[in-house]
Amino acid sequence: MIWRRAWWITRNSLRRSKGGFLLSIVFNIYFGVIIGLTVSDMVNISREELIWRDTFLADGLMFICVSVMGFVMTKDYRTYWSTDSFSRRLVFLRVMPIRVEEIVLSRFQLMVVSIILLCPMYFLPLYFVSDLREHLNVLEYFEWAITWMCISTMVGGFYVYVEQGATGKRYLIASVVISMFFLFGAVAIGLTGFSVFLTTIDLVKEYGLLVPIVSLILTFVVSIGWMKVCERRIRMRDYAR
Repeated sequence: MIWRRAWWITRNSLRRSKGGFLLSIVFNIYFGVIIGLTVSDMVNISREELIWRDTFLADGLMFICVSVMGFVMTKDYRTYWSTDSFSRRLVFLRVMPIRVEEIVLSRFQLMVVSIILLCPMYFLPLYFVSDLREHLNVLEYFEWAITWMCISTMVGGFYVYVEQGATGKRYLIASVVISMFFLFGAVAIGLTGFSVFLTTIDLVKEYGLLVPIVSLILTFVVSIGWMKVCERRIRMRDYAR
């Protein structure tokens, strides 16, 4: 019953997001090409030759791009810091006979559906533009893409939490902070000669299907956790601010 009612909310959100999907398609294709060009040289060098600039561009941009893949570029996402549109929508849903669990579940459903629909627009250009096709066959690349889709969902849970639990201005601040964290974190790990981007490639090449399976299980567990804290935050939130 909860799943059906939540899906009704999700379907209505999808109908209102058609224009936003077109913008998101362009965004994902563009950055798929950009990152594909960025990592072409990187995937062909040895791990000992890695420098922080490589991981800054590959890991940092990759995390930023995939983390927002589940958020369609509707008008709300282009103006939320000034209109606080997500808070207003949440107030509207709270006064209707809709349970908090249904509101949160529908938001996670929308994020997952968006990731599934938009991931080909990102990962296909990345594959054909970069030299990844020389290191991963089609099946391995599919497994690698699923792994990053799982990362997208797990990180996206944080954005959903802030979106549902804070004002538009605080959401903007949190988004900037997490983006800076990804970029500077990529530099920090790059100084150690480590790259998340390259490590996921190595894991898929070595363990194959086991990597996306474990990623899917972990994503399910993490998503349940995010949903629980979202529900608690919505119930405790002061909507007057």
